[in-house]
Amino acid sequence: MTAVLAITSIYSLGMIGTVIGAFKLELARSLDIDNARVGGLISVMTFTSMVVSLVLGVLVDTIGYRPVAASGFVLAAISVYMLVSARKYGSAVFACFIMGTGWMSLMTFGNNLITRVLFDGLNPSAALNFGHVFGALGALTPPLVIGLFVRRFGFRHTGNFFTVLLLIPLPFVLFTVFPDIHSRFVPAQALVLLSNPAVIIFSCALFCYGGIESSFSSWITTYANSLKFTDRAANITLSIFWLSLMGGRLAAAMYVSPLTETAVLITCIIIVVLVLVILVKNEHKGIATAAVIVAGFTLGPMFPIIAGKAVAKVDPLFRGSAFGVIFAAGVLGGSTIPALIGIHSRSGKHFRKSLVIPLAVACTLCAILMSARHM
Repeated sequence: MTAVLAITSIYSLGMIGTVIGAFKLELARSLDIDNARVGGLISVMTFTSMVVSLVLGVLVDTIGYRPVAASGFVLAAISVYMLVSARKYGSAVFACFIMGTGWMSLMTFGNNLITRVLFDGLNPSAALNFGHVFGALGALTPPLVIGLFVRRFGFRHTGNFFTVLLLIPLPFVLFTVFPDIHSRFVPAQALVLLSNPAVIIFSCALFCYGGIESSFSSWITTYANSLKFTDRAANITLSIFWLSLMGGRLAAAMYVSPLTETAVLITCIIIVVLVLVILVKNEHKGIATAAVIVAGFTLGPMFPIIAGKAVAKVDPLFRGSAFGVIFAAGVLGGSTIPALIGIHSRSGKHFRKSLVIPLAVACTLCAILMSARHM
């Protein structure tokens, strides 16, 4: 049951991660706000999750899995209900603050637990790759459900469906027996991670990765529109990206071992660099679609392998705290780099030229991973 709950939490965090974007049009109409203020809601959620990540990692190491998991599912459910019920923008902002806390609680719980209960705790990268197949599936759920339900049941009833869905695992969390935590952990000891070379290097790597993945997920539709894709075709392209990313993670979980993960990681980032070069120069729809498929498949295994390599270099006593540090770095990258693309794209140049920003980040990540290949 612990493995099922870990996977359920990762599926749920994938769902929460895309729910604001999926409800974007309905929120804008309901609250009478423009796209910039909708973007502000996403920023509140991501900034909150970045800050609380540092605290939640230490909490897992201190008080165990159950309180963090239970609060994650409850806060996530409450936040969705508050968001779709909000009548004023301030209420929606507060809902996103709670959502960021719940989202990161599930992130910390699920990713920490799954590395202990799958593959006998001996292959963190494979465990994370397998778990995040369901994370990608969760990310696909809100757009699909909203597309099917909103017209029939309305915006708020559809939101309430997600609220109920997020509460289903709660009874199992309350009665499942989780692995013991290390009773000798002292929160102040977590500060030692700030001088751990592996944590520093892989946090920088995850900052870059978070920026690249979020750039794809945030701007694929805009890029596709710039090549004269219809809105429907652009959204299909985004779905293809997530499916490809899910396929990459599943393949890595099945075939990548601790002996080969470094080579796979470096190969993947080199391919991503080449794909971004093609996207910057490309003007053809078919090439764009093929490049997005390749990007998704090669980006997919990278986050789990980076996170897995980081925690493998850390004393199990500090594993939750280590996750907190590297996730904070990933969220920071995921919120910063797409914003820079948005600012650059306002210059009036062809949108594809804005992809030089994630290209530069990908080159930086390649350099980081090459320098850390013996770690």
